[in-house]
Amino acid sequence: MMKKKKTDSCVSMPLPHLPQPLVFEILSKLPVKSLLRFKCVSKSWRSLISDPYFIKIHLNQSSSIQTHRNIVFISNPFRPYGLYTARRDDNNIVVEKIDYLFKSNPRCQIRGCHIIGSCNGLTCFQVEFLLNCIDLKLNAYVVNLSTRELLQIPDFDYFPGNIVGVSGFGYDHCHDDYKVVKIDDNQIFVYSMRSGCWRKVEDFSNKFDFRVLENDGTQLNGAINWLRIKNPKDIIHMWQRKFEIAAFSLVDEKVRMIPLPSTSVNTSFHNASQLGVFEGCLCILPCCDGELWVMKEYGVEQSWTRIDTKVPIFSDMLALLRNEVIDYTKLLLYNRTVKGPLGIHDDENEEDVYDFHATICVDSLLSPFMEKESL
Repeated sequence: MMKKKKTDSCVSMPLPHLPQPLVFEILSKLPVKSLLRFKCVSKSWRSLISDPYFIKIHLNQSSSIQTHRNIVFISNPFRPYGLYTARRDDNNIVVEKIDYLFKSNPRCQIRGCHIIGSCNGLTCFQVEFLLNCIDLKLNAYVVNLSTRELLQIPDFDYFPGNIVGVSGFGYDHCHDDYKVVKIDDNQIFVYSMRSGCWRKVEDFSNKFDFRVLENDGTQLNGAINWLRIKNPKDIIHMWQRKFEIAAFSLVDEKVRMIPLPSTSVNTSFHNASQLGVFEGCLCILPCCDGELWVMKEYGVEQSWTRIDTKVPIFSDMLALLRNEVIDYTKLLLYNRTVKGPLGIHDDENEEDVYDFHATICVDSLLSPFMEKESL
């Protein structure tokens, strides 16, 4: 008896062969969540997706794709907190709660969490722990929220009990290194993720009072930027204070001062002012004036430009979503006006909450576990 020939509909067709450059281009535009699944397709795909050059190209692509940018925000950062991400998915806003980081236990309770900064898909957090209900401890972590890789920054013997907070996080492009910065007692300390070591890099004890107003600096142009009071020891009255920006270069690890805009004797800037990034430029938001000052050319005093805005001080310039409403169970993230700030409405407690911190984080395959320098 002769076997019947299979019909064409039953014949399995071989997958078309795609040129490697085309595969590379397609994969480089996909979100990390998909790429992590596609590592299982074949050994060649796994090798490609894990390749440092591919990771770099994918990061460049993610920076320009709106759906690959997440807002990371913490509600009530120094009380029992909630950690969330918000991202655009087509025409919708998707909010997810992150509950897999920084687990508490009976002997080590989390008292609060703060975002230090985010760079190239790596986000630095500072977490406040209470040990045995008595001792306070601050731990710093660098996390890739897309791959869920978490690196705890080791303690530094200089700080007894590690109670000095982190002051900045950013990328040194010349040495391909990510650095965590601490300021304590007029001294600057740097942790290199490439070398895995802490170092003291600057001591202002015999120069001037290096007193900054913000615990977490703004990372831009290869530097961590803080607001500081000029000559604080010479000030008698509050209204006499003048301010400037202290910029710490992550490349040469030196500090330089950048003047603020030449407003009416600098009186609109004070302790409540904030530094941020607006359309790729350093900006400063005074407390009550409803004005935003943008430095069009980094480090050039004459490039400061005033932009009128209704955004009050408690908004985070990095996290503005214009005309967007995000509804997530008992959390509502919203704009009060077209140019208004992000606010959080807690349905459970029936109150508006503005005590939160946020930043932008891009989708990235970059690992916080960097290859160590060879000795």
